Amino acid sequence: MPPPKGRSFPFVPRQSADWLTCHVTYDQAVDMFFNQTATQQHLGHDPLVYSKVFRGVTYATIQEAQQVFTETMNAEYEAREPRDLADENRGCKASKIFNDNIRNRIVLTEDGLESLTAYRKPFGEKCVSPLSLKVRNLNVAELALARLKKPILPSLFS
Repeated sequence: MPPPKGRSFPFVPRQSADWLTCHVTYDQAVDMFFNQTATQQHLGHDPLVYSKVFRGVTYATIQEAQQVFTETMNAEYEAREPRDLADENRGCKASKIFNDNIRNRIVLTEDGLESLTAYRKPFGEKCVSPLSLKVRNLNVAELALARLKKPILPSLFS
């Protein structure tokens, strides 16, 4: 019997060529996803920015835009979760259903199969400071070196 169907991450798979030019690695993106609030994870919120522009402001680097995006979105959802819990405690049936869905959410995985042992961030838990998440800076030489070291689609050649 196959494992239960789960959900994949909201960004491109590890084998994608997009990671060669992205401002973060796949593993950093996964860490950023799991650093989000429980609500953001349940909604499948993509933790990455793909442009230097966020909410009408153009930043000098995409790393700055990523940091502001992460701080802003985490702060908005961290403020939202206590309100949702308060609504549930007041007896709001819709909030109870939504909050129960968050508590019992399927944890996203790389292969899209449900993980029965994965850690579920508790509803209402704060995020780690985005300053502790390292964002790498790719220059042209580093990109060229990365392309030489590993094939873009290793699964096709093995």
